[in-house]
Amino acid sequence: MPDYNSHKEWVHKEYIQHLYELFSSYCGMVPKTSSQSPNKRTGKIYHSVGFKTYSLPCFNSLYDLFYSEGKQIVPLNIGELLTPLGLCYWIRMMVVFARETRQLY
Repeated sequence: MPDYNSHKEWVHKEYIQHLYELFSSYCGMVPKTSSQSPNKRTGKIYHSVGFKTYSLPCFNSLYDLFYSEGKQIVPLNIGELLTPLGLCYWIRMMVVFARETRQLY
């Protein structure tokens, strides 16, 4: 059963807190922070914050709409599935913007 795992750099902590407020009914924990070991190249220590939702059967139909054979897809009827605000959330959390190529992956 699908669940949602949100884990972002510390600079996005307000956004993660906002998402947690939206999904808190489906979560068994409050957002947690973590730190990685110092980066071997830069020596910088990276901090992140995140939360997970429960794996619930009610998420299965949503998962099936946006994933095919384990790969994320954009449904042909995405305009019927998401509001403009929902589309913004989806793009923000599920898509990586490659600055070099200016493409969404």
